[in-house]
Amino acid sequence: MMLNNQQLAVVHIHKKRLGLSEGNYREILYSLGVESSKYLDITGFKALMNIFDSLIVRDENSITKKQVYKINRPA
Repeated sequence: MMLNNQQLAVVHIHKKRLGLSEGNYREILYSLGVESSKYLDITGFKALMNIFDSLIVRDENSITKKQVYKINRPA
């Protein structure tokens, strides 16, 4: 069963929030075996959300490391 409109909206909101280029977004979709999010099933949707979550965590960790560096930087 393919995704409904609400699930597709979630995909595109996350894509925009992460600032993914069209090329990077397509690479992720290709890694899941589809050319467009409209061809994802619920398993593919969950996998895509896990990928997006890992990108969010990676981004948050980068921000945290920069903040820690600023705090611990020698004067």
